[in-house]
Amino acid sequence: MYDAPPLAGNLTMPIPSYLSSFLWMQQLRGAETFAQKFPGDWLVWEPGHWQAPSPRGSTLTVTMTGEAAKGARATGGDSLCFHLGIATDARAVSVGREPQNELVVNDGTVSRVHAQLFGRGSLWNVKPAGGRTVSISGTPVPESGMPMLPGKVLLLGGVNLSFHDVSSLLRRLSQNTPPPPTTT
Repeated sequence: MYDAPPLAGNLTMPIPSYLSSFLWMQQLRGAETFAQKFPGDWLVWEPGHWQAPSPRGSTLTVTMTGEAAKGARATGGDSLCFHLGIATDARAVSVGREPQNELVVNDGTVSRVHAQLFGRGSLWNVKPAGGRTVSISGTPVPESGMPMLPGKVLLLGGVNLSFHDVSSLLRRLSQNTPPPPTTT
């Protein structure tokens, strides 16, 4: 069993995030330039079911399915892309809806601290936090953790986060051409 490195106290460095439309524009400069500017791996918050957390306990649910979910990405409903960077044995990232996490997924189906990402060699791994349910492409993640591979989908609560290396992210971005700008 491998224990992920402990998180450093309460000091957290947030994971940088970008809208997919911004990254699409960046990839137009070429794959090599993109990989130099944004080395390492990514998690992409996929369009679909989103449940807004509420301080009063009630929730607002927004669901995009079928063609609506596909169209959301292409018509202005940008995906949020988290730049994990390069995995190392010393890196650990807490994931959940609390602002103290390095990677904040503000969805009512995600726990305050839901999972931990950690480097093992050059691979990112994930393990559930506090008995939470986490799966990768339908396979439950054991308490000891599991590696994340490009193209696989991490499920936290009702949120799908697809995992990408630079080349798979570039392929995805090139398939999602934003609509032309409108003129007034």
